[in-house]
Amino acid sequence: MLTKSTDWQFASTNEGHHVPFATAGDCYSAARCPQGRFSINLSGTGFHVAEDTKWVSQGNYPIADIHKSQDGSRVTGKCGGYCGKCTPSSGSVFHIKVI
Repeated sequence: MLTKSTDWQFASTNEGHHVPFATAGDCYSAARCPQGRFSINLSGTGFHVAEDTKWVSQGNYPIADIHKSQDGSRVTGKCGGYCGKCTPSSGSVFHIKVI
C-alpha cells in the first residue's frame, strides 16, 4: 500500500510549516547534533512500515539517525545538519504493508 507523504490528515507539526510524512530536518549546526524529529507509530493498526523502506539524507552536512522497531510498527528519526534533512527514498509516497 502506498501512502501519499503530503497528506496532512494524520500528521502534526509542533512548529512551523507542514513537513512531509516520515521527513525531518533542521538548519541548526554542522556539528552532528540533528534537531529535526519524526515518529511513526502503527502499533495496533494491522500495518507496518515496509521492510525495504530506506531514508536518504539531503542538504549541507546532513545527519540521519533512523531506528525501526523489529516488527516494523514504529520508526523514529532524528535528522538535520546545517540545513540538512532526511526523507523516505521512495519520494512522495511511503510504503506500508498489511500484516
